[in-house]
Amino acid sequence: MKGDLKKVLSLALLAFLLAGAVDLPLPGPIPAAARAEDGFTIDENGVLRDYTGPGGVVRIPHGVTAIGPEVFAWRHNITVVVMPDTVRVIEVMAFDRCTGLEQVVIPKGVTEIGVMAFEGCTGLTAVAIPNTVRLIGMWAFERCTGLKKVAISKGVTEIGDGAFFGCTGLTAAAIPNTVRRIGNRAFQNCTGLQKDAISNGVTEIGQEAFQNCASLTAVAIPRTVRRIGNRAFQNCTGLKKVAISKGVTEIGDGAFRNCTGLTAVSIPNTVTEIGAGAFERCISLKKVAIPNGVTEIGNWTFWGCSGLASVTIPKGVMKIGDRAFRDCTGLTSVTIPGSVTTIGPHAFERCTGLTSVVIPDSVTDI
Repeated sequence: MKGDLKKVLSLALLAFLLAGAVDLPLPGPIPAAARAEDGFTIDENGVLRDYTGPGGVVRIPHGVTAIGPEVFAWRHNITVVVMPDTVRVIEVMAFDRCTGLEQVVIPKGVTEIGVMAFEGCTGLTAVAIPNTVRLIGMWAFERCTGLKKVAISKGVTEIGDGAFFGCTGLTAAAIPNTVRRIGNRAFQNCTGLQKDAISNGVTEIGQEAFQNCASLTAVAIPRTVRRIGNRAFQNCTGLKKVAISKGVTEIGDGAFRNCTGLTAVSIPNTVTEIGAGAFERCISLKKVAIPNGVTEIGNWTFWGCSGLASVTIPKGVMKIGDRAFRDCTGLTSVTIPGSVTTIGPHAFERCTGLTSVVIPDSVTDI
């Protein structure tokens, strides 16, 4: 009898709960429905969606898996952010224009730093990127003008387009050997950058990657790089020496244009293409040996290299492009090999020091 009564009461209680009269707490650090606590709104997937707290030092709760888009954007009163080791992704514009942010702790476990995640955080002085991060997203630290030091750990495979664009206070960048691509404009306008260590492993230096880095004095391109992008080092006026390793096959258009301090460049015999204007207006460049694999000297390649006294054009070159050596006022003599069939318009125009030119019979178009 007593057992039957217990059974009846249990069934009645179960029916009562199923009817929704009682809400039982759900297990785990983050409930199934979004909640707001201490200014943090977190959804059922552990994504931080909003913050309404007072600012200052912000400690993000344990269990959060992602910092959602624009959660902290334009919060100028945030000075320090500490993330738990449960965070995996920092999403688009998460800390955009947090101009008061001085320190951020990115924990191991984060795999991706999203597009414009810290864009315009002008108070940020140092960033350590852990070895779990694979991608530093496009424009992630754009115009963080106070940023002086960046530690990129092994594990990162790509530095996205414009990732450190306009970080004028940045003086050094050590790029680990896990990185395969340095994106377009990745370090463009980093005018304080004095040293970049590009490790073996990088295969592509994107266009305008280091453009306008006027304080950069030397560059060593490792053997794993295949292409130096268009305008990659354009306007690096402090650049004096460039060492290009065997393995590089293409130097893009304007790659070293207006590197007015450049006195020497070593081009390996693996290079088969030197783009238009690649060394245009490198006024301090004195000597260039063009490798045997090159078949064409592009338009404007050495235009305005007024300090150039000697150039070796190898057998195999078939075309010398438009204005290729225009305004090379220091050039005194040129020997053109028998493989050349075309010399473009104005190729040696205003080479006022030129006293001797030997044009072979092979040339059919001038």
